[in-house]
Amino acid sequence: MDYARARLGWFRSMFDVMSLALQTDSTRLITYQVRDSLNGTPINNSTIRERGVPWDLHTITHNGGEEEKLSWWTRIDAWQMEDWVYFLTKLKNMREGNGSVLDHTLALWGTTNGGPAAHYKQDLPALLTGGTALGIRHAGHIACGNRVPLGNLIRTITEKMGVRVDDRFYGGAHSGVIRELT
Repeated sequence: MDYARARLGWFRSMFDVMSLALQTDSTRLITYQVRDSLNGTPINNSTIRERGVPWDLHTITHNGGEEEKLSWWTRIDAWQMEDWVYFLTKLKNMREGNGSVLDHTLALWGTTNGGPAAHYKQDLPALLTGGTALGIRHAGHIACGNRVPLGNLIRTITEKMGVRVDDRFYGGAHSGVIRELT
């Protein structure tokens, strides 16, 4: 297998390891910043070039609203979602108790792709999946606009896992829980 193909398989390999860790109860908390870990560069900088993207990801995130960069960003997001679906499907197919590992796991995908340029702090998209055995009521798309800080989602997850927090949680950048999920 050549280096380019190995790099493309790296992300799914990481999701395989995380799935096994959850299935075997080796851990109940995993954080993973998707990176091209074979060479330590941020996600897909070299991998996306191999797929024909003319810029590195950082340049695309500072797109200035340019249609071509936004089009490539959409493709990159789709590639990443293919790997995310792969991970969620693995968790869904692994049995645990009266359900699946996914039923007993809260899996969150977040990104900085929220605004017209990178590092924008409003309208940050986040996907919360799983957790039905933990009492999460999935409500489909919850449009929060700029009214609800991301800290509310993190607090909702934390409290669903049985950890109570105070006003200092998440640096104080929250205003409560997202009731539609609880």
